[in-house]
Amino acid sequence: MKAALLVLLAIALSFLSAQISTSMTSIPLTPDPDMLHGTLANGMKYYIVQNSVPANRLELRLHIDAGSIVEDEDQLGLAHFTEHMAFNGTKRFTKQAARDYLASIGVGQLHGYTGSTNFDYTKYQLRIPTDDNEQLEMGFMILADIAHQISFDPEELELERGVVLEELRFRTGWSLRLMDQYVEHSYRGSRYPERFPAGKADVISSFDRDTIVRFYSDWYRPDLQSIIIVGDLPKAEALALVEKHFGVIPARNNPRPRESYSIPAFAANRAMVFTDPDLHFSSIGLNWVYENTPLRTADDYQNYLLRELISTMFDQRIRELVATQNPPFSSAAFASEYGYGECLESDLAAWGVSEGKSVEAFTVLIREWERVLQHGFTLSELERAKVSQLRMLEAERDKHGSVPSAEVAEQLFDCVRFGKIMMNPEQQLTLARSILGEVEPAAVNSLARQMTQDKKHLLWYYGPQKEEAIPPTEDQMLGIQAKVLREKIEPYVDTEIPETLLSEMPKAGSIVKESVRKDSGIKEWILSNGVRVYSKQTDFKKDEILFAAKSPGGYSEYPLAQSFDARFLGDYLYLTGAGEHDRASLVKALTGKIAEIGFNVDSSSHQINGSTTPKDLETLFQLIYLFGTQARFDEQSFGVYTATIGPSMEFISNEANLVFADSLASIRWQRHPMLRNKNINHFNSLEPSSLQQIHRDLFGNYADFTFLFVGSFDEDALKEYCKTYLANLPVGKKKGKLEAKAIAPFSGKETVSFKKGSTASAQVTHITSGYCEMDTDSAFARLALNMLLTRKLLENIRERMSGVYVIYSQYEEIEHSGNGRPAYSLAINMHCDPLREEELSAAIMATLDSLRAGYYDESYVQEIKAQLSKVYEDAFGTNEYFCKVISKNLYSPREIDCYLQNPGRIEKLDKKIITDAAKRHLSFDKSHRKLVMLPEDPISLE
Repeated sequence: MKAALLVLLAIALSFLSAQISTSMTSIPLTPDPDMLHGTLANGMKYYIVQNSVPANRLELRLHIDAGSIVEDEDQLGLAHFTEHMAFNGTKRFTKQAARDYLASIGVGQLHGYTGSTNFDYTKYQLRIPTDDNEQLEMGFMILADIAHQISFDPEELELERGVVLEELRFRTGWSLRLMDQYVEHSYRGSRYPERFPAGKADVISSFDRDTIVRFYSDWYRPDLQSIIIVGDLPKAEALALVEKHFGVIPARNNPRPRESYSIPAFAANRAMVFTDPDLHFSSIGLNWVYENTPLRTADDYQNYLLRELISTMFDQRIRELVATQNPPFSSAAFASEYGYGECLESDLAAWGVSEGKSVEAFTVLIREWERVLQHGFTLSELERAKVSQLRMLEAERDKHGSVPSAEVAEQLFDCVRFGKIMMNPEQQLTLARSILGEVEPAAVNSLARQMTQDKKHLLWYYGPQKEEAIPPTEDQMLGIQAKVLREKIEPYVDTEIPETLLSEMPKAGSIVKESVRKDSGIKEWILSNGVRVYSKQTDFKKDEILFAAKSPGGYSEYPLAQSFDARFLGDYLYLTGAGEHDRASLVKALTGKIAEIGFNVDSSSHQINGSTTPKDLETLFQLIYLFGTQARFDEQSFGVYTATIGPSMEFISNEANLVFADSLASIRWQRHPMLRNKNINHFNSLEPSSLQQIHRDLFGNYADFTFLFVGSFDEDALKEYCKTYLANLPVGKKKGKLEAKAIAPFSGKETVSFKKGSTASAQVTHITSGYCEMDTDSAFARLALNMLLTRKLLENIRERMSGVYVIYSQYEEIEHSGNGRPAYSLAINMHCDPLREEELSAAIMATLDSLRAGYYDESYVQEIKAQLSKVYEDAFGTNEYFCKVISKNLYSPREIDCYLQNPGRIEKLDKKIITDAAKRHLSFDKSHRKLVMLPEDPISLE
């Protein structure tokens, strides 16, 4: 049946390709024939896709076609509050019963269930097992109860009121203030500026139970709900569960109408200037909001493809501009995407505007877009963009059937949310080939003009609020646009690019030794130049290959000033290209290829990482060889890099949360200066000669490198590319054993407090550190302890005290400390009301005391074991896991395939092991540093 449907589709599309510019483009799109979909008698829609990746898992999504936009005046914030209450008690699962049950089967709040609220919709997601019928049934019961039987228990409601207020406090930074202004200007005259999902503090503080029940009763009903099911379960069985648990929800008689709230068209162009003392970079842009037709016909899909082509071609022009002309911004882009209220938004934006050059930046950006409108895109640009677009769709087609269910569920949710037809990748590719084969520059250029010229624009600027940063005025912005529109602009001239990445192919070396680990299937090859290559073949994703290369020796090997230069090297290489190619030229040369690599230097090692597909594997090797032998350190490349990265360094050096992170990095390891974050002063002292020397030191000698490839590669092809490219990388004298680093844990107690930013929240971290063992059993005990600690912190500080929205613990290991011993640090992080900081910190210390004393129920241990088992079962089906763990083990005392014993290690975990780890590692009584960041300018939640 499936094959017949695809043949019919191909016949229809072959006819369509000859008629694409006629009314035939109104042909309705055909949904994925493998998807089971329909509507229950009560009005609820369902969408079911069977997918076995990962095995024994099911992803559920519940879409509610109601968000904050439908709230009454006395309900501002209650759409979001309702989402919070969903797991706090239903008719069949009182109070915390649903949370406790999900935790007991390994479905944790951080790794299995969650909810979110938008202006236009509410979303719930749940991951449940399919290999246990009771757990499967219970998962459907919990989600069905959320759909129509939330209890709004008065006690739970009052406890959650504090949590929701803390979330509002948590989000009172500059980004929310910017969003407020943007929505006010872009959606002026609509309901949206009055209905932010976060709500109003006075409403959240004072509403009564009847008010939120009224919201729930009005909007949580079957005709406004869709259930999405993707996973390892036959479709018929999934449908039976839907009918059993959701089909019994009664339809609503005479329901309250769900109105659609439109966005009024602008009567004239308008401008917005936003400045904020907490902003430390500037951006500019133009925005158009216009009515959009959902993706339901071939014509809709054609317009979508053309918009993607426009975005691709304009972005490439900007890359060339940045690489050759030093514009007054670091990057820019054009994009069209769904906005609020079923509208489409087009954005023309530039980031990293140079200080004092906002007027010039506006002029350059608008001129480049006007160049498109006056002269259009060229045929050569279009052909490259078409090749890139089709290659991406081919890759989606090739990996179809091996995409994780969570990813498929999100794609399907997106279709439901925006009313799009869910096609499978084969359908999309077939249709795109038919459409793009007929597309000429005139069609793309016509759409670009149609999208923008007849629309009124919002011109916007946002940047820092300081004396030396003078923003443009609204009149200036509108005047610039009017002036540029009167200019006669020269057409764009496309540049030719070399046909190959490499000007000369290296002569193949050889593999001198091969071995294999039978239990794990990991193979090791030693190449003729001494480079070691490890490989693990998988079939998790049909079209994915990951690689990681690593060598000992990092930035801590250098003098202090140069150590920061080393940390900039990875970004430099990414932005500047190699060989004959600057970054813009390299992107052109990679047209139709899916291959990328990145470089990184940390305190004790330097790495290369990347990904590709089987079809483009040789391209990946050519990139490795190109950057390893022909990195660019000329004056132009360095100028492009500094212009591109400079604005972000200004932001990193001054933004409040990043300043806090830098302070934390400082105190974590005895204030070691090398472990501070990079800042604008380090950036301003950067020299190209220093970068080149460090590159020569670290990536000019591959004697100590190991390469790891994981994925669906052809082994014979992988061997040939290793011999041709890796065996020709330069090698020198091995670097030998790492010197001991002066990085060590701290001892004693200290409190560091400072003020930064304008929010309603304090940011607090409690941190301890010490030496540890690096064997896998000890590492598992620390991991389990960290999970238990986060669970108890959420329970004690968030749920019982209503004290925070965000609280969690995290631990970090460093293998090369000052005396050669591995060390750890463990940090507890929270955002809270500044007036409650001492109270909540005391509760955190009490929680630590209880864990060290073993005052917790055995059920928590079982929860952690269940969750770890689920996490590792899922991880074992991903290339990311094997690439990460094998690469890490190659430079540790552990066996490289020690992960095979993880199920046994999880089973062995017990309360004594975790409590012993708590006694040893929760050493806050001996080693405790507390970091507190209070707002300079506290703002009220009101």
